[in-house]
Amino acid sequence: MWPGYLAVKRKIAGITRFRDLIIYREQWAGADIDVAPIHQLIPGIKVGEQAPAQIVDREIKRAQRPVHNDVNFAQVPTRFNYRHRDFDSGKFVETPYEIILDYYRLPRNPNPKNSYDALINTLEEAIGTYQVALRRAKRDLYNPISWIAKLIRLPITIMERAGFGEHEKTQELMLGGYVRFVKIAMGVILAFAALILGVKVPWGEIVNGVIQYIFK
Repeated sequence: MWPGYLAVKRKIAGITRFRDLIIYREQWAGADIDVAPIHQLIPGIKVGEQAPAQIVDREIKRAQRPVHNDVNFAQVPTRFNYRHRDFDSGKFVETPYEIILDYYRLPRNPNPKNSYDALINTLEEAIGTYQVALRRAKRDLYNPISWIAKLIRLPITIMERAGFGEHEKTQELMLGGYVRFVKIAMGVILAFAALILGVKVPWGEIVNGVIQYIFK
């Protein structure tokens, strides 16, 4: 399930920042056309100031794992095999790499730009995937059905965040509580629908029935 609008925006910002840090570090000609200034990428760097290489590397390393997870969540491949000739045997072999997590040990010979291009292409593909999800999430902001679905699922979300879904016993309790909540919510919705349509609603009996159902 894709996250909501704000969460998708954060993921796009995180991946874009990582991409810009890589471009800033590599310094390939013409690659920095739409890259954010370094003072916007790293807190504490002043406008017009160059960031020390150690600080750029620190920020890249801190972002590697979160960006790797977000790119994988978008189902963009991050693993590739580098085919090269083995120095001892002279045979061609393939070495697997995780293009984000292994950034600092990516093969740089014979053409160091190949690994850079592969990494940037992966990040751009992930950004594009999240941009599509962002447009869909923006439409959902104005979709009442989406809000109703989120409201119905709210108890499950709260109990999952509280850690109740980690064990089989608590999962059963969570499911039972959720079913009870849905029944009550549907009863309330039907009651209000009847009220809007002008149907006489026996509120006293409904309240007593709900109380008995909850505490039985």
